[in-house]
Amino acid sequence: MPNGISPTSPDERDRERAIQTFHLPQNNVLLYCGQLNWKKNILRILQACALLKKDGRTFTLVLAGQGPDKQSIIDRAEELDLLGNILFTGHITDERLLNGLYQAATLFLFPSMYDTSGLVVKEAAAMGTPSAVVENSGAAEQIVDGQTGFICQDNDQSLLSVIEFALDHPNNTKSIGSNAKKALCVSWDCILDSVIERYEHLR
Repeated sequence: MPNGISPTSPDERDRERAIQTFHLPQNNVLLYCGQLNWKKNILRILQACALLKKDGRTFTLVLAGQGPDKQSIIDRAEELDLLGNILFTGHITDERLLNGLYQAATLFLFPSMYDTSGLVVKEAAAMGTPSAVVENSGAAEQIVDGQTGFICQDNDQSLLSVIEFALDHPNNTKSIGSNAKKALCVSWDCILDSVIERYEHLR
């Protein structure tokens, strides 16, 4: 059974609050939300962003969450000369602040091959923000590439290409985010109704 989400809608006040709280720019914000653990393929994000910086691009990478590998992630980011581009928020318990952060992001980055579905991808979609996921991952199963999100290969250059497209084509990216909201954001009630209907057909 797929994950559902609680019904919610983007609120511009939440977005502005997140921007003010975390001192974010109005655009070119990349977001990862989840456990700070190398098994989430965070190294892929760091290395793609290092290439983005070498290309002379202006951006802010927000890493929201806690985890056992936080310090080693910070160390690796420093080696890649990325600390000036990265914001570590810690764990966010305020749901509206987190929703605002999703809204403030141009693109949500979720290259994990470890997760089976990726509820955070749906949370981002609920706020109108599309995700970049890796092909053959659990999260990619719910994405139509270029329509409801972006699917890349599990390498730095491929993720970089997706990020650059999203930053260079903000209107297209917003449109894909709107499509993602319509396609991915299914409530738990609707999912349960669907499951019950399937069982009824099997009886």
